[in-house]
Amino acid sequence: LEGDNFAFRTPSLLNVDVTGPWGHSGAYTPLAVVVRHHLKPQKSVTNYDAGKLSQAGVQHLDKVQLNTQKALDHPNFALSAQKISSSDVADLVNFLKALTDPCTKSKACLTPWTFDKGNDDPNGLVRLGG
Repeated sequence: LEGDNFAFRTPSLLNVDVTGPWGHSGAYTPLAVVVRHHLKPQKSVTNYDAGKLSQAGVQHLDKVQLNTQKALDHPNFALSAQKISSSDVADLVNFLKALTDPCTKSKACLTPWTFDKGNDDPNGLVRLGG
């Protein structure tokens, strides 16, 4: 629907520290960069550096800039006039990291809940890494 342009379903923030790169196109990494982007999107898109990305298939810089500018120009988009310090960004990132289960960063902890090449996958839904 036309009214839904630039609207996205908001995912859970649980385990957000291990789900990057972030943004609907995977255009932002590390986590602090996507936090800064949401706080100051115009500055973020103006200074965006696609060369820092390591993920294949990420949209090109011109596409990221175009999509962000369209969102900024949308009549329902409003920016806060609030000033955000580096300390505020660090606090937000630390809060987001606190929502991540430490088990997600430990192969030994995750093993009971994951398949490996030796396990059966009865539904054929698991993609096994090399």
